[in-house]
This record gives sequence, C-alpha cells and structure tokens, in this order.
Amino acid sequence: DPESFFKQCFGGDRFVDIIGEISLARDFKNMMIDGEEENEVELSPEEKKLKDKADSEQRERELNERINALAKNLIDKMSSYTEHESRDSEEKFKQKIINEVEELKYESFGVELLHTIGNIYSLKAKRYLDSQQSHRIFNFAKETGHFFTDTYSTLSDTYSTLKSTIQLQKTGTSLRDADKNGIDQAEKDQLEQEFATKGLNVMWQGSRLEVMGVIRQVCDRILGDITIPKSRLMSRARGLKIIGDLYLACEPVQPPTEEVPQQA
Repeated sequence: DPESFFKQCFGGDRFVDIIGEISLARDFKNMMIDGEEENEVELSPEEKKLKDKADSEQRERELNERINALAKNLIDKMSSYTEHESRDSEEKFKQKIINEVEELKYESFGVELLHTIGNIYSLKAKRYLDSQQSHRIFNFAKETGHFFTDTYSTLSDTYSTLKSTIQLQKTGTSLRDADKNGIDQAEKDQLEQEFATKGLNVMWQGSRLEVMGVIRQVCDRILGDITIPKSRLMSRARGLKIIGDLYLACEPVQPPTEEVPQQA
C-alpha cells in the first residue's frame, strides 16, 4: 500500500496533524489502479477528458479540506498562547513545543521535516510581522526580499528533485541493462542498492516539495483571515514564529555510541 509506505517513511503518524496525508502516495496508488483499469477498459478521448477533469476537481477539494483541517490544528495548538498572551503563557507554550520536538525528531525523516516546516513557519510569521510596520518603503523592500527568497527556495528544491530523478533514471537504465552488458552479480547488487537509495531520495524530495506547498497555504490561511482582529493575527504570527524557530533549532539525532570495554 503506497499510502501506508509513504506515511511510515516520512514522518509516521505523529506528523499527520501538521502536514496531513502525503497526496503523492495516493496519486501513485491511483496511477496503479488506473493502469490496471486501462488494461481492462479503453476509454475514448472524451471519456478520458471527463475523467481527468473529475480527478482534478476531486484533488482540489481534498487539498482544500486538508488545508482547512491543518489550519484548525495549528490554531488550536497556538491557542494557549494567542488567547492569553503573556510572559508566563509564552514560556509554557515554548516548553510545550520543545516537548513536541523531542517526540517528533525520532520519527522517520523527523528532523528534516521539522526543519522544512519550521523554516516556512518562521519566514511566513516574519513576513507578516514586518508587513505591519508603518514604514511603507521599508516594508516594500522587505516584501520584495521575502518574495525572492521564497522563489529561489522553490526553484532550488524543484531543481534538486529533477536532478535526483534524472540520476535515478540513469541508475535504473544501468540496472535494466546489467545482464546485457555482462555486469557481474556483485556490481548488480551494488546497482540495486544504489537504485533503492536514490529512489527513496526522490520520494523524499517530492514529498518535501508537497509539504512545503501545503504548509505555505496553511500559514496564509491562518494569517490572512479577514474575520479575525488584527491584534489576534499578530498573536498568531508571534506564536507561529516561536514554533518555527524551535522546529529549526532541532538538532540531528545522534546514533548511540557503543562503549568499548577497557582491557585489564
């Protein structure tokens, strides 16, 4: 089951309330199902067009539901701080997030996910707080800087994913032609290991791009709600900045070191 596999590989169950279900896995599963159905029933061009349109609308509805649910989760998480903003509530809130980080970082790709999410939380919060300053020219310059930072980050991640995909395809071709090219079993085993490693890396980078897009929309949803007083939105931005900074501060998990027994 691709959905179960992706969940266990990238964050496990503990990240679901933060990032939702990775739709890349569901898309992969649907592609396999569609492939089997196409072998049984061949659709006309018009039927295929209608099916693609229905699938696209379904994905859009599911994404909107996902954004709404994750935005609510994030608002609820920050409520102990945003509804009673004080020095005491800030310290308690920070400790709550620190405890959360300690649990999440041990999940598969936990540290990488925390850094990815934390970076967006911090940038979005800082952008909102900067936008509320009174100096318009200063704000415009900062907003332009934020835009280029976001654009560069997205292009860089997309390029990395594309590059990894090309490398995976090359390794796959070498593996497929192994017997024809007279590669011995040891080299073939090495190629299989390399293919598996690169495949996991491509899946991670694709999942990371999806997570980044979703988290950006969640932040926009909670900071762009025009029905909420400006003072509450400012509190949300400050709470979001706290979470983002603490997520980013998470250090990689060090493997336990074995003690070498001393010789007498």
